Amino acid sequence: MSATSSVLATDEELLASIGETLPYPWALVCQLPAQLRATGATFVDDQNEPPNRAARRQLLDLAANNEMRAAIERSYGVKLAFRNRRHLALFDPAAVQEYHNFIGTPT
Repeated sequence: MSATSSVLATDEELLASIGETLPYPWALVCQLPAQLRATGATFVDDQNEPPNRAARRQLLDLAANNEMRAAIERSYGVKLAFRNRRHLALFDPAAVQEYHNFIGTPT
């Protein structure tokens, strides 16, 4: 395979991979969209510390993978954000100001 060719996974394949290889953040991804919709809030975030180093590493692995994050965003209709290497949040895509406040960047 050349450096310019790549095999792109479908969103379904990526989500299955996340569920299999990153169980801690996957559990959050499965819970938070329902909370977002049930509350009508502009975002929801997990305030809990990861229970151990392995869980924290899984969060960082998900945060570092653009393709996985994009698959989650497309599949759940949300914007994903991470803060302080341990907090995962899901945003309504229209909540641009809240998203930038959460990640600490100006709009």
